[in-house]
Amino acid sequence: MPTLITGAGQVGAYVARALVERGERPILFDVHPRVEALGEIVDLNRCALVRGSVLDMTDLLQVMASERVDTVIHTAAILPTLDAKPHLMVQVNVLGFVNVLEAARALGVRRVVYTSSIVVHYGAYPKFPPQAPIAEEAPIERIPGFFYGNTKIAAEYIGLDYADALGVDVVALRLGHVWGVWAGPWGAPISILLHRLVRGALRGERVVLDRPELVWGGREGFLHVRNAAQALVRARDATDLAHRVFIITDARPYTFSELLNAVRQHFPHLEVEVAVPLTGGYAATAVALQQPYDISRARRELGYDPEWDLERGIAEYVEWMRRRCA
Repeated sequence: MPTLITGAGQVGAYVARALVERGERPILFDVHPRVEALGEIVDLNRCALVRGSVLDMTDLLQVMASERVDTVIHTAAILPTLDAKPHLMVQVNVLGFVNVLEAARALGVRRVVYTSSIVVHYGAYPKFPPQAPIAEEAPIERIPGFFYGNTKIAAEYIGLDYADALGVDVVALRLGHVWGVWAGPWGAPISILLHRLVRGALRGERVVLDRPELVWGGREGFLHVRNAAQALVRARDATDLAHRVFIITDARPYTFSELLNAVRQHFPHLEVEVAVPLTGGYAATAVALQQPYDISRARRELGYDPEWDLERGIAEYVEWMRRRCA
């Protein structure tokens, strides 16, 4: 029985690739799919690509019924780019997910896997014990002024309510900050940073980092997109789960210097000027995180095993950029 992937962006593309490699024919569902970017990642001849919106219940019911969907991996979201509109973000990230849950409930879909985010913990960072790993039970609080993070909190809680009260099998993965090869639209700071560094290196240019969201003090939990896809597929397939919420990051967090040094392994003469202080956390958050994220629950219950580390991911990204700039 097929899997519906809502959202054909970076994560959705790699989930589709992982399923195709297993001999499956996933359904990618997106209001405006970037076909060229998708085609770089997954063989679209082995997928169904359906245009539709998570805000349109008719679209969702039609694709789920016609394709006889068994499971949903929900990746559709409005990301926190500089031009993101709060009203649309709330509609897509919260109400769009509610539509997915309602359609899944109506048609008896076996499981819905939701892509939450580690940003749900951002509001409580100052309360975390120093050096103690951040696990799923760590505090969650509203993040003042951060619409994206608050939509993730709201949607995750609503999904768990659908599980507890209405019997929809929902599993939520709090993904780290996703990075990796992708030619489609992106707005995450880590993607902007990598592109600037590698493009500058290939052009022999000095790279000036003058935006606070592109640098960070402390450490942060990133997630290579291939690790993300592995975790989402494992969450779809796992049985006898003791929990519904899992933190998913790479095997360890990275400092800004570690990322910069990984790029310099390929470009030893890369010149970088950091024009803003490394005092805050990732994406211009006020608190620089020191603790690692605890992924032991995902390892234990999902069998999650992050195979892609910083060095391997950077090497792939550099080679991809070399080909694009040739």
